[in-house]
Amino acid sequence: MVTDIKNIAKLSLSYLPYNLVHNRFINGLQVCTNRALLSRDALVDIENERLSILLNQASNKALYKHVINAESLDAYPVINKKTLLSCFEFVNHKDEVRLSTSGSSGEPLVLYRTWKDRYEEQYFTYSSLAIKGYTPGEEIAWLRSYVPKVNEKVIKYLRYYRHWMMSAYDMTDENMDLYYKILKERKIKYIFTYPSSLGIFSEYLVKNRKCLPDVKAIYVSSEMMFELWYKTAYIAFPNSEVLDVYNNVEASARLTSCRECGGYHINNDYGIVEFIGDGKNRKIVGTGFLNSSYPLVRYDTGDLFSFKEMKHSSCKQGSDVVVGKILGRESDIIVLADRSVPCVNIYTVFYKFAEYISIFQLVQVTNSDFVVKYVLKPNATADFEKKLKSELLQRLGDSAKIQFEKLKEIPRDPKTGKHKPIITLKIEND
Repeated sequence: MVTDIKNIAKLSLSYLPYNLVHNRFINGLQVCTNRALLSRDALVDIENERLSILLNQASNKALYKHVINAESLDAYPVINKKTLLSCFEFVNHKDEVRLSTSGSSGEPLVLYRTWKDRYEEQYFTYSSLAIKGYTPGEEIAWLRSYVPKVNEKVIKYLRYYRHWMMSAYDMTDENMDLYYKILKERKIKYIFTYPSSLGIFSEYLVKNRKCLPDVKAIYVSSEMMFELWYKTAYIAFPNSEVLDVYNNVEASARLTSCRECGGYHINNDYGIVEFIGDGKNRKIVGTGFLNSSYPLVRYDTGDLFSFKEMKHSSCKQGSDVVVGKILGRESDIIVLADRSVPCVNIYTVFYKFAEYISIFQLVQVTNSDFVVKYVLKPNATADFEKKLKSELLQRLGDSAKIQFEKLKEIPRDPKTGKHKPIITLKIEND
């Protein structure tokens, strides 16, 4: 447990000259931010140009050889994860960057992309903050992604990036008090976090009558953002805007919430998003422009959107706004005896074992008892269970009891059509 804020900097990585990537980052971020502020018509022109390039790349791939009018998006059928996994060329395709989906649907997917596309995706991420005033070099707090190793502190300062990494796996009152002190003393304006981590931290701040007025923007993604968490966050961070960002590792779609417009901006220069269906709940289907390695045209994300209407932007951003609510990513927070763990922290464990598991589900029976249900991939063996258990214990604590259950099938949630990867049974504490 870290107790002295002044000593935290000793945890930083060895210093590297920030200018090694600084100029490229500044230029890329500026281009991306400037595009977001263009008019609607200008963005549509960029969208059409980038779509033409992507469809030309797609025409050479086996997945789309049967498409007759390959220059028209409407000519392409809607594909999904199952389509990709059944395509020999896609499964065996390799490139510069190997990625895996987090498995929030319970079905991890391995795919490859280029460094160029990955860099541009980072520009989109930071441009959401730049629109709110962020400039490169400012300190940012991350309450997500960082998993302390054995004997590592719950906070790590990455001097090279100017990032404060705070563990979302160790959100005890004692640790959250330290997070609060750092955010307050460093006057940090921007935070990246999971919705559930924001909910837990905001609740702690409100309960203890603390607030952080210096924070200007909070970037949340990877989970569903609930209305209660918005309300609590705006009490704990009274001068901030919560930016709820919908995207995926497949880089097929990107939506960014806007408090002023009352909906989600569709980032035209990132990709085309279709909301398919006649009813209220519609499929989110995306054609992302940052998949030059293997284009995903009209990719069904597996998520649903409770659709109300489309409208023009009323803020300084030019992209159209879709009004409604993202569905399909709802999971429970895992409540342990001494802390709470956001579910995304568990998804990142399972994607490491994507070569063995096709579908998974973690069931919390008590505060310390868990059952891992999984479906093996063809020709895979269950030899990975010991390593998986070790990874889970790092996040759930050494006292956790974990059992495994190998199944032929895991039923889908009838509400969302997805496998619910985390289930917590509503029972009394041990």
